[in-house]
Amino acid sequence: MDWELDVTHDEVVPLGLDGGRSSLRVVPPAPGWPARGPVLRLVMPTARPVVRVRRRYDTADGPATHLELVPTVHGGRQCTLEFPVDGEAGAAAARFELDWEVRRAPDERETAGDEQLLTRIHLVAPGPDGGDHLLASAFLRLTWCDPRDGESLGLLLRQAAADESLPATARAALAELAEADRAAVPACSYCVLRWELRLLDAAHRAREAVRAHPRLAALPDLLDTSTDDRTHRRPCDCPRQNPGRTGPAPEVPEDDLRRALSAARARHRAGT
Repeated sequence: MDWELDVTHDEVVPLGLDGGRSSLRVVPPAPGWPARGPVLRLVMPTARPVVRVRRRYDTADGPATHLELVPTVHGGRQCTLEFPVDGEAGAAAARFELDWEVRRAPDERETAGDEQLLTRIHLVAPGPDGGDHLLASAFLRLTWCDPRDGESLGLLLRQAAADESLPATARAALAELAEADRAAVPACSYCVLRWELRLLDAAHRAREAVRAHPRLAALPDLLDTSTDDRTHRRPCDCPRQNPGRTGPAPEVPEDDLRRALSAARARHRAGT
């Protein structure tokens, strides 16, 4: 069995993002750690997008306290930072949290589709000849997208819903919004009102759930609730368009539904 380097990183990010956090999980090839552990080496532009690295260990008693690491720095045409992967008794893996910032010139702006390399990651150990033996490698890249594009927004919502660093309530609210946003638009005049109200209510719950997370707080506000460029379901499968089909009657009178929808639209425009 070889050393494993598992990376958790959102590669597709919205335009204007200033920074974020990614994590690396280093798993030794067998229970226990070698007397002299490997080194985590980050090779990046001299602007140093990675600004902070913390380490903790997975143990039977749960995660240990985070320790912020001071790197060994090597200069040159690129900046190289090295962090020790020292073993911990009883630990199944070591976790590294990498905080990074987007480095850009004052007049520089990304466009959708642009890519940026944050850092190359090498897990290395001393080789028998005195050189380095590469155990595993990975990259941290960014691909910029415009969240006003429906497909990009849906991807960002699904990525955020899978982010284990977020509270469960925030992940559930984002997953609900992503599901509502993917739902096909029904063809009948009553069901399309229910479709939009479900979408706006999900956006409201997501907005409340991520209010404390700056990198996600703007996503619900970018939601496009129009029916343009969406998948439509024709004919609608409700009893209104299918006489004789069994199914639930409309839950609320149409006038009440329209009043609730007007209130939800106003709330969404106000961003509350």
